[in-house]
Amino acid sequence: MKNQWLRSGIIALALPGLIAAPVLGGGVSANGDETAVTNDVAESHTLAIMGTTDIHAHVMAYDYMADKADESFGLAKIASIVDEQRQLYDHSVLVDNGDVLQGSILGDLEAVVDPVEGEKNVILQAMEAMQYNAAAIGNHEFNFGLDFLDRSIADSDFPWLNANVKRASDGEPRFDPYIIEEMEISGEELKVGMIGFVPPQIMTWDRMHLEGHVVVDEIVDSAEEFVPKMKADGADVIVAIAHSGIDASEDASADASWHLTNVEGIDAVVSGHNHNLFPEEAYHDLPGVDPQTGKINGTPVVMPGSWGSHLGIIELDMTHDGEEWMIQDGRSFNIASVDYEEHPDIVDIAAERHQATIDYVNNPVGDTKRDINTFFARLLDNETNELVNAAQLHYATEYLKGTDYEDFPLLSAAAPFRAGRGGTGVLHRCPRDDRH
Repeated sequence: MKNQWLRSGIIALALPGLIAAPVLGGGVSANGDETAVTNDVAESHTLAIMGTTDIHAHVMAYDYMADKADESFGLAKIASIVDEQRQLYDHSVLVDNGDVLQGSILGDLEAVVDPVEGEKNVILQAMEAMQYNAAAIGNHEFNFGLDFLDRSIADSDFPWLNANVKRASDGEPRFDPYIIEEMEISGEELKVGMIGFVPPQIMTWDRMHLEGHVVVDEIVDSAEEFVPKMKADGADVIVAIAHSGIDASEDASADASWHLTNVEGIDAVVSGHNHNLFPEEAYHDLPGVDPQTGKINGTPVVMPGSWGSHLGIIELDMTHDGEEWMIQDGRSFNIASVDYEEHPDIVDIAAERHQATIDYVNNPVGDTKRDINTFFARLLDNETNELVNAAQLHYATEYLKGTDYEDFPLLSAAAPFRAGRGGTGVLHRCPRDDRH
């Protein structure tokens, strides 16, 4: 099985951009040891790890619920930043942290409402056009079931990674745990290992799809299992693509990225799931956090928001001493997409399904005698939620007629995602509330 995890071949990434500079002294070798540079002067190269997270099917800069453009997010805008950054860095990889296929109404249309037989999901098409090197599987990738996820992976021309979900039948990895990409820098081969993780809580959140099919290990346990294997396969640099937030507490499970920085052999962490930013002031009080460089316990970490609000970048300064690569330093930062235009190639790819989504949400399903809202849905009984409850009960009742479950009591739950945060004149999403 190891052979299928090792992606061989040299990747040409020689673009005009950063100039290699001489560096004196030593660094951290691929095996984590402090090493002196044998030459008096070693040429330094920057490897850029570009990352997205929690796109949630927001390809276009458009709010389908409000039926209007929103310039603060969108994968099409991220594509413009990626193009710009690839001109600045001679050597880079682009990864997604997960929760990309589900979330917006366009994503629902592509997955379950009106999937087009024989056509690839438009989100995958956009990611392929952007030339992603790899994507981690997020918890919401399981929302539509394993068959849908398997089809999506088969349809992709980039690998989907996860190391801690295993088959219930034999305990072997259900997905490819990691890959190793090879690139050439100044005549020397650099092997970049990338490994994916997802919160173990998917066994609760998507129990109906997963129970009996898979089991899930803790993120740190899986990292300690597979990182040595990646080293044995020759990885010079290891990037953890962890669909997991940042929490320094001992029992952190869904939010294990802080703890991954203490796993020997991990050189960089692309974090996510919380829909927040790192580096960000909210995390500065955590132990081991350096807000200036974006490091946690000495390891560069980035969390690039959600919905395509930011592109995260980790820079690793590297030298080669004639025998092995060493990391001299590193840092992380985010670039906001709000001031960028949508990339025309992505707009063209999504145009037809984008319009189909607009048409779908504007298709009347009923009439109300007066306006209804969810401004106080967290505090009081709410007519909007009650309408959703009634619709769900009606559908489920009809669906279960004639089955063994026809006479079972039914409960209907509706989550008030939009609840007036920011005032009655603003429709706001609360990042911490829609992550599950």
